[in-house]
Amino acid sequence: LWNYLAVRVEFNPTAQWHLPISEPLQEQRCVVGAIVTAGSQSALVATAHLAWNYEASSQPSKLLTALAGHNTAQYDVIVFGDFNHEIAWTSRYMIQGGYATKQNESDSPTGLKQGKLVDQIWNAGPGNFVPRETSRIEESRALSDHYAVLASFDVIG
Repeated sequence: LWNYLAVRVEFNPTAQWHLPISEPLQEQRCVVGAIVTAGSQSALVATAHLAWNYEASSQPSKLLTALAGHNTAQYDVIVFGDFNHEIAWTSRYMIQGGYATKQNESDSPTGLKQGKLVDQIWNAGPGNFVPRETSRIEESRALSDHYAVLASFDVIG
């Protein structure tokens, strides 16, 4: 199913889950999530890997439905992953779902084969986890055809 979510133990991951976001006859794609806690605040953190081709058109709505279904406590939500499309394509879906990002089209590409900013971080919620900055990790290039992306958040409360 293409993706894993690794959470540092000090963030007390709980309520781990995964759901498919692809159609039955497509290459199988999923979203993986968990609740994490920093101080007194909790957030739903998830990772997704969307298809690179026409199969992706139905996947953002399934991703948003899965996130909403697992966020019954109305936590902040942080979702990241390989969206396999430029940020303008992803924005159409994620902004409509109430998500924002610190990334923009002028940021350096993260997917080298695609030459696009495909590795993205989106967030939504009451604002206890406030995004500070997003950066591409140059050292990760030696391990993959993607650059890793790091996001910093301030935790309020």
